[in-house]
Amino acid sequence: MTQLKTQPPVAKAAMRLANSCVQVLLGKDAAQPLKWADLADAMLLRIILTVQHGRQEAEPQNTPLKFWEEMHHSIKESAGHFPESHIQSASVYAYNYGVKAFYFGRKVETEQWMAMSYKLSKLTRLMDKQTEDKISQAYEVVLQR
Repeated sequence: MTQLKTQPPVAKAAMRLANSCVQVLLGKDAAQPLKWADLADAMLLRIILTVQHGRQEAEPQNTPLKFWEEMHHSIKESAGHFPESHIQSASVYAYNYGVKAFYFGRKVETEQWMAMSYKLSKLTRLMDKQTEDKISQAYEVVLQR
């Protein structure tokens, strides 16, 4: 007897919901102020769902890296109102994707993920020195190859 699988449909539904939330929050009219914390929650949810369900396409037009790019853009646009804990988490997730890509010998993908991790790590004060150094060193190694 085998187990029934429910995760893919649930993950797809959760991803659709997270995508819808991001689009609604970004599409608010100028009369209503954007709630950066709500947008950050929805963006981080998309990232976590992506990580948990193993989608790792590296091209910017494909989903995972595009989510990080959208988050990076929103962080810059928020002028300091984006929750730093979310930035830190996204940076660490991007780093871990870069490590996986490096392990499998995917140089271009590794560079893209490490670059994103590095960019995000520079936008938060919550990153501890050891983690920040690790991200910087890994990115330098990737660039030298």
